[in-house]
This record gives sequence, C-alpha cells and structure tokens, in this order.
Amino acid sequence: MEMRVDRLREAMELLGPIVPKKSTLPVLVNVLLKDGQAVAGDLETAVAVDLPEAEGECVVPYRPVADLIKRVPGAELLSLEQSDKTLKLDWSGGRATYEVPKPEDYPPLLQIEPAVEATVDGDSLVSGLLSVAQ
Repeated sequence: MEMRVDRLREAMELLGPIVPKKSTLPVLVNVLLKDGQAVAGDLETAVAVDLPEAEGECVVPYRPVADLIKRVPGAELLSLEQSDKTLKLDWSGGRATYEVPKPEDYPPLLQIEPAVEATVDGDSLVSGLLSVAQ
C-alpha cells in the first residue's frame, strides 16, 4: 500500500494515547492498517481512524514508526509492504524494515450496530445545549 507520510503521521498521532506501552499480548503495541482504517487498542478499548489509503493489511510497530515518520517530510510517498512477519517501508529518502506479527494475529474489533441512527442540525444542537446549560 502507498500513502503520504503526513496521512500516516496524523493517524498514528490520533492512535498514540490508546496504544499500550507494554501488553501481555505483544501484538497490541502495534497499529493494524486494514480496510481503510488504522486500528489500535488494548483488550478493553479500541479506536479506529479512517485512513482510506490503507487498502491492504499490515501491522505497523507504533513507537519506532511514529518516531521515524516524524523525520520524513510529510509530502513523501511512503510504501508499506508486509510479507509474513516483515514490514518494509520505502520512501524516496530511505527505507526501513521491522519484524512484526501477522495481521491475522491482531484481535478483531467488535462491530457494534447502532439501534437508532439520526442526523441533527448542529446549530439546533448547540442552541438546545446552551438553553439547558443556563
């Protein structure tokens, strides 16, 4: 898969607070890129960030890659390729290789279907909240 560095950087920054520093399940210290999303979490909480460029699937080691892409210009095109337990990153200024778990080792996200779904006009919502707050 290919994406601009700034898009991956933004997704990784959003997921940073949820990625555990240590875990009894080592795969959780990584971010899963799959089906247009970047996913991170522990066994109690998970967060998925839309990342349409994530067309394939791969596991990205959070801390080393987050540190690396801070130093790569945001407009660079980054290629991510995982084969078995190796993730290869390539951009015009360099490359990096990491040993990672297989994507299928990442725990699946629980899919919650909403019971009711609706849209609310933002102006009406703010007006209503302000009237209750006073």
